[in-house]
Order: sequence, then structure tokens, then C-alpha cells
Amino acid sequence: MDHQRNTHTLQNPAYNHHLTNAVTFPPLPPSFLSSNVYYPENTTFINPDQTLSHALSFLNLSPTTRACTHAPPFFEPSGNGGYGGDEGFVLPLMGHDDVIHRRWSDGVEANRQDYPLGFGVDWKVEEVEIVVSEIIGFVSDLMKDQFGNYLVQKLVAVCNDDQKMLIILSLVKDIVPVCMSPHGTRAVQKLLENLQDPNQVKLVMKGLQHGATALAVDPNGHHVIQYCLVNFNTDINMPILTEIANECYKIATDRSGCCVMQACVEHARGEVRTRIIAEVIANSVHLAEDPFGNYVLQHMVGLNIPELTALLVRQLQGNFATLSCNKYGSNVVEKCLNESGEEISTRIVLELIRSPNSALLLVDPYANFVIQSALKVSKGFAHNCLCGLISKNMCYMQTNLYGKKILGRFNKKKVSFA
Repeated sequence: MDHQRNTHTLQNPAYNHHLTNAVTFPPLPPSFLSSNVYYPENTTFINPDQTLSHALSFLNLSPTTRACTHAPPFFEPSGNGGYGGDEGFVLPLMGHDDVIHRRWSDGVEANRQDYPLGFGVDWKVEEVEIVVSEIIGFVSDLMKDQFGNYLVQKLVAVCNDDQKMLIILSLVKDIVPVCMSPHGTRAVQKLLENLQDPNQVKLVMKGLQHGATALAVDPNGHHVIQYCLVNFNTDINMPILTEIANECYKIATDRSGCCVMQACVEHARGEVRTRIIAEVIANSVHLAEDPFGNYVLQHMVGLNIPELTALLVRQLQGNFATLSCNKYGSNVVEKCLNESGEEISTRIVLELIRSPNSALLLVDPYANFVIQSALKVSKGFAHNCLCGLISKNMCYMQTNLYGKKILGRFNKKKVSFA
């Protein structure tokens, strides 16, 4: 539990080869992450045509197309007020521009009515073909645009495999900066959601590979990496998992990266997962004291895999008293006490009691929470030893704010046993 110590949710490259082969980890429990990790905005469109104007600013239609459609300039002012009272615009509905305008307006209306993008409006095959042919050179720019990304999200839901391949080939060279965009990250996830061909998914993964570390620590990009880890198997994710395994410490101690590291530990399989876990455990003392790294360790304990927890506790052994006095480390110690089973919790409690500074733990701003948890979970000999330590220092604790908190739980427990 955090007890107002941690303010944020969830890095160290020293790879320990001995730990790698120490244990084969069993399958994990069901996913902890939502498969729907993109969060489209509920944008209020002041004027749909203004929205379209912004998106079409990327389109540079060829002279041939212009000649065929006889299209005048895209917009002409009208006397009608747009949505919200702004000046309205009228788009000449002719040729390809007509198709793009109507489909764009459909997307705006669908968004305004909270319909999922790509649903609620039927697209004709020829219309999809026209729109794809017009925007294919501008996919990356549209994905990063605050309005254009909605068009792409809607489009990938109705494209056939050949059209999706064209979009991927146009996107893949710029996919990393697109994923780092607050709008692009949603569009890329929507594209991945609509890919059924494993070869197309692998092509996207190849584009993500060399930017995997940068994306993992990016506030927007990490959502794409998490989506891949949760929704695709280890073989498909191997390019990004390999890059992440090379930078475990950097990623685990980042605000965004710690979430990615949790997903790696939970969803990866095989040798690459063993390697990632080994690097995390090898650096667990430093991670426990980190504002974000501590969440990676807590998550590992929370998976309830006894072999994994035993490895972690063994690595932290000898540091539990020091960690208990740390704002972030105390959370890790509490997690181990509360969720690791009686044998491990007894070992931790006895280490705390035998510490040269055990009396200081009773009045420490952070360690007092650890002692309260120890009182709750300890049994038998370990519990009696802990009660003896508290009784011995009771007078000292009664004059201290944090000591009083322990005494409150101590006295409550004594009453319950009476």
C-alpha cells in the first residue's frame, strides 16, 4: 500500500547470467492491462468543414485530377453559421473531393454522436479506394494531426488487406515519430487492431524495433508498445522485446517505461522474458528505491509466482531494514510481507527485528507502515519477537507520531486475542 508515499505509477542493464537459468517461470494469470488502450478524445467540432479543411491541407491533388474534376478552390465562405456560431464554409462537392468531404463529414458526425470510429456509416468499395489513393502519400502527417487521425482510424477499419499494406508501407519509415504524437499513437493502435495478416503486423514491428526503447519511455509512444505486448504473441513481439531487454534499467525507472516493463514481465514468454526478469532482479535494490522502478517489483510480487518472488526476496535479503526507511522501498517490503506467503514473510520480519537499528524502524515515517504490516501477517515465533520489540520501546514510541500508529495496531491486536 502506498500510504501517501508514492505519487506515480511504475531501469538497470547489469545482466546476471546465473539468474537467467535459475528457474523456468510458469504461465501468468489473466491480463492486467486493458486490450483497448487507446483513448480517443471527445473532440467538439466547431465546424465539420473547418475540420475537413485542416485534413485536406495535406492533400496535393495532381493537375490531372483537378482537370478531371473541374474543382474550384476547396472552400468558399458562406453566409451560414457553422456549428457553434462560427462562420460556415461550403465545399464544392465534385469528383474525388466530394467523396472525401462526405466521408470526412460522416466521421465528424460519428464522433459527435459518440459512435466508434469506423462504424455507423457504410463505406462503398470505390469510395474507400478513392480516399486511400488520395491520402496515401500523407498517412504519417494525417495520423499526427488532431483531426486527420480520426479519418485514418475510420479508414483502416474499412480497408482491404492490399489497402492496409499500402498504408503500412507509407507509414513504416516514420512510424516512431507518429507513435510519439498524442494523436498518432491512437491511429497506430487502431491500425494494429485492424490487421489480420501476421506478415503485416511483423512489418509494423520491424518499423518499431529500432525505436522501441525511445517509445517505451515516451508518454505517448509507450501506449503502442503496451498494445503490442498485450495483444500479440512473443514471436511477433520479439523485435521490440529484444530492444527492451537491452535497456531494462532505463525503461524500468521511467514514468512511462515502468508500465511497459510490467507488461513485458506479464506477457512475454520464453528466454527473452527470463532475461528481462533476471535483469530486473539483479538490480532490484536500486529499483526498489526508485520512484517508478518500485512499481515493477511490486507488480512481480503481485503475480503470485512463488519461484519469482523467492528470487526477488533472496536478492533483497540484507536490505529490508534500509528499504523500509525509504519512501519507495517501504512499499516493496510491504508488498513482500503481504503477498509472499508465511515462510518468506517470517524471514523478512526476523531480519527487521535483528537489524541493529530495529528500534528506529518503530518511529520512522515510512518504516512504521512496514511494522504495522508485519504485525498483521506475522505468526508464531516471529510475531512474539516483534511484540517483544514493541513492548521494550513502548515509552519511546508513545511520544512519537509514527510510534503511536504502531501502538494503535498493537493494542488493537492484543484486544482481539484477549
